[in-house]
Amino acid sequence: MNNGSSWKTTYWKYHPYLVAIVANTIVLIFTLLLQPILTPTLFALFYASITLTSLYGGKKAGILATVLAGISFKFFFIAPIYSLAIFSAKELFRLIILLSVALLLVFVSSSLRSAKLRVEKNFQKLRETQQMFESFMNHTPGPAYIKDEAGRYIYVNQTAEQIFKRQLKDFLGKTDFDFFPADIAQQWSDNDLAVLSANQAIEFIETALQTDGEHIYTAFKFPLPGTQGRKLLAGISLDITESQRIKEALHESNERYRLLAEGLPQFVWISDNNYQLEYCNQYWYEYTGLNRKQTLNSGWSTVVYPDDVERLIQRWKVAAAVNESYEIEYRVRQINGEYRWFLSSVAPIHDSRGNVIKWVGTAIDIHDRKQAEAQRTQLLTAEQTARQEAELAKTQAEVERSRLQEFFRKAPALIAVTKGRDHVYEFVNTAHQQVVGRSEVELIGKPMKEIFPELQGQGFFEAIDEVYQTGKTFVGNEMPATYDRYNNGIIYQGFFNCVYQPLWNTAGEVEGILLHAVEVTEQVLARQQTEELLKQLESERALLEAVLQQMPGGVIIAEAPSGKLILGNKQVEEIWRKPFIPSDNVEQYREYSGFHLDGKLYQIEEWPLARSLSTGEIITGEVIKILRGDDSYGFIEVSSTPICDRTGNIVAGVVTFHDITERKQVEKEREQLLAREQAAREESEAANRTKDEFLAVLSHELRSPLNPILGWAKLLRTRQLNPTKTAQALETIERNAKLQAQLVEDLLDVSRILRGKLSLNIAPVNLINVIEAAIETVRLAALAKSIQIDTIFSQNIGLVTGDANRLQQVIWNLLSNAVKFTQIGGKVEIRLQEVNHQAQIEVIDNGKGIQPEFLPYVFDYFRQADSSTTRKFGGLGLGLAIVRQVVELHGGTVLAASAGEGEGAIFTVTLPLLKEENKILKLENNGNYSLKPSTLPLIGLKILLVDDEPDVRQLISFILEEYGATITVVSSAKEALSALNKFLPDLLVSDIGMPEMDGYMLIENVRSFPMEKGGTIPAIALTAYAGEYNEQKALSSGFHKHIAKPVEPETLIQAITSLVQPKNLSQNLTEK
Repeated sequence: MNNGSSWKTTYWKYHPYLVAIVANTIVLIFTLLLQPILTPTLFALFYASITLTSLYGGKKAGILATVLAGISFKFFFIAPIYSLAIFSAKELFRLIILLSVALLLVFVSSSLRSAKLRVEKNFQKLRETQQMFESFMNHTPGPAYIKDEAGRYIYVNQTAEQIFKRQLKDFLGKTDFDFFPADIAQQWSDNDLAVLSANQAIEFIETALQTDGEHIYTAFKFPLPGTQGRKLLAGISLDITESQRIKEALHESNERYRLLAEGLPQFVWISDNNYQLEYCNQYWYEYTGLNRKQTLNSGWSTVVYPDDVERLIQRWKVAAAVNESYEIEYRVRQINGEYRWFLSSVAPIHDSRGNVIKWVGTAIDIHDRKQAEAQRTQLLTAEQTARQEAELAKTQAEVERSRLQEFFRKAPALIAVTKGRDHVYEFVNTAHQQVVGRSEVELIGKPMKEIFPELQGQGFFEAIDEVYQTGKTFVGNEMPATYDRYNNGIIYQGFFNCVYQPLWNTAGEVEGILLHAVEVTEQVLARQQTEELLKQLESERALLEAVLQQMPGGVIIAEAPSGKLILGNKQVEEIWRKPFIPSDNVEQYREYSGFHLDGKLYQIEEWPLARSLSTGEIITGEVIKILRGDDSYGFIEVSSTPICDRTGNIVAGVVTFHDITERKQVEKEREQLLAREQAAREESEAANRTKDEFLAVLSHELRSPLNPILGWAKLLRTRQLNPTKTAQALETIERNAKLQAQLVEDLLDVSRILRGKLSLNIAPVNLINVIEAAIETVRLAALAKSIQIDTIFSQNIGLVTGDANRLQQVIWNLLSNAVKFTQIGGKVEIRLQEVNHQAQIEVIDNGKGIQPEFLPYVFDYFRQADSSTTRKFGGLGLGLAIVRQVVELHGGTVLAASAGEGEGAIFTVTLPLLKEENKILKLENNGNYSLKPSTLPLIGLKILLVDDEPDVRQLISFILEEYGATITVVSSAKEALSALNKFLPDLLVSDIGMPEMDGYMLIENVRSFPMEKGGTIPAIALTAYAGEYNEQKALSSGFHKHIAKPVEPETLIQAITSLVQPKNLSQNLTEK
């Protein structure tokens, strides 16, 4: 398959040139055949061939055809024929003219071909755009249309055709007045005119007449520019008929509940937690004569009996403290000025968390009962003197009772009267009979418990018994009752607001109970259903949000068809690096900038989520380049899908995306790595060869000392050696053990250097002492080969800053190397002098020398001039590599020079000298030196020094104290912060690399202090991190200066004086 595909690709790439060759060959044959006829216009057919080839294959194929035509014409038709040579200027000029005309035809024909291809491509794009528009419009959930300025339809989508049962051709050229009643058409026409006049998009609520009746639509209309300056109008509508019906039904339900409360013959009110009224029913206003404004808040107190107001408030406070319902009696002034007694039942209203948010209460008129109690008291006290009046009063009471019974019988509430402890029905009104499903005959004379045994244990009988026994009125709100409502064996559950009042006889005993109840089943069930739905909705939303927050990628949910972003998780903000705020503004899309991989900006409708919402398309794995909130660019992989309801309509959309920026970077780096791999392969192979050679040498050098050690050790075990041989054996073992220890030490040094772990103990160093100590180390080896070591030291060489042991290791390695490669009786010379303010050490020998081709690699790891098994000199090839690293760590350089093999070698080391302006550094015979400024330029300055290295703290502290400063030394950043809380220094000198809290974090903490606490204190970063990046980071973090270790005293003192401006600075050096 791959070979066939490759062949086809090659063929279609070169077939225009093949056409040029074939066409030229055919024309050549015809020209040869028709030469007698075509003479003298033999080139005419070639012109045709060139023109056809250019039209078919383009400019390059036409040029090829021209070249072939020129060669053919010359070879066959211009003398001398069958030759490409031209001897006549006339023939040459003729050929040039023919080819010039041919090239002109090529350029004209290829231009025509290019223009044709552009026209075809533009036509194809126009057709694709039209198909995309029609697909988008036909997938909108509602009617979509376009009209001209006169209101005539020029386009409708398929949804409109389906809804109005008409085809596109029925709409075209017609207006709304041709299809709909005049009032509806006029409404649409007025809205169209408003949009065109305002020249902006407007949303309307419109009605439309369909085959199944009148529908309500929300219409979004906007102007469109047309051709030749015409204005067009476009519109998209969405059917909201069902939602409007739901709103109307909800309004009717609320109105029904309000009318029920307004119709009760008792007070109904609602107050806030401060006993300020928010609602009273109509009965209150009719009874008191107050209006709403006069009643709400604390206005109710104006019609309550003055002595009862404070008692009401105090009783409410007691109930509010324990969060419980209560009852209270008080007097209210009627519209005619009369005060009447009322019994009020008050209960708290809780929110979903159990907190009291309001109080609701009802109050029934008990004035008659109060009056009856007062009358009964009067009758008891005057029984002996007013018996006849009592009998008359009884007769009147019976009349009133009959009248009251008639009133009760017609009352809308459930009213009944029972007698005795068994609560035998004595009276029931019509409403009571209807609710319990039994007639008056079935109830009168029978105990309640016998008729409704299923109510036992539900609280009704218990409440009635308590009222009968205690004489206290019982008030119950929304009491549930499960009973046989219609006396047909089917259990029904209802809810009732109940008031049970005791009925007293003339002896002051409870003889019966007045039962008053209002059924509130519909209200309770509706409220419970609403509460349950709200809880379920809140739970589902919380669950959805919790799931979204745990998803690994960003998730956004948008509403359809508006496209409003309604929900998103925290990963959205992390990926985009900007806050995600749900919004009703569809233009929120513009806050997110995305780019196609070709760099084109994503338009709103091009985002995957917008496409899923509009077309129902499911999109997976689309890669988008994004501009994040911090102005950086990243890449995300996006998938989106629409969410449909049961009818298939798109109601929402979900988009998920993952940050693949790192993956893209890895891919880019992989490409770069692949590009560099070929170049690095040869270097790697060479390094591997070097490494293999080194491992072979390492094995040899480590095993070689083991052979005499193990051999002599076994001989010593036999105890058969004489004292001379024993001493020789021990000397051999010691020498080879030291040799192997040195090999291991060199390997460890290389390991430390490669890992950046080689540490230096910095101090002023006398190089003469270092050189003499190194000479002593190699003296025995030199004497063994009769090699003379000469020294030439210049006078008054100053000190260098460094690690004396490591510098001695450098000199020892160079001397040891010189002795090793110098023949017996040779000479080694070591020189020390000052060159350009630097100490220069030269180690010169007249030994083996260095081959020119190996000289560039002499300081590389694991490199030896001779690594073969026949080499004369041993070793691992590490000594000179260690020399270079140690010298460079001291800020110096090392060079090797040799005239060639057998000409000896010169190794030159340069190290920076301590400057004389800082200290007196006079060479003493004992090699000890001290720093002694002639004046004290830092006297009076308090300096806080922070460094975790004890040796560095000791050196810097000594230098600064020598110049008169008062030094406080701490070993960590935390100790420095603690010290700053106790005193305020003039200057802070701090290391950068410290454990737990580094110097950058320390200075950021200091800069956060107020000025009086040291927030602006001058600060110097004194660190071994010497790169330009480290200096820039130190200065941006808050340091004023950056000084690299090893530090020169002059540099440090000058930096301090430039920041704190001491009184004077002496740069004289005094010899101790």
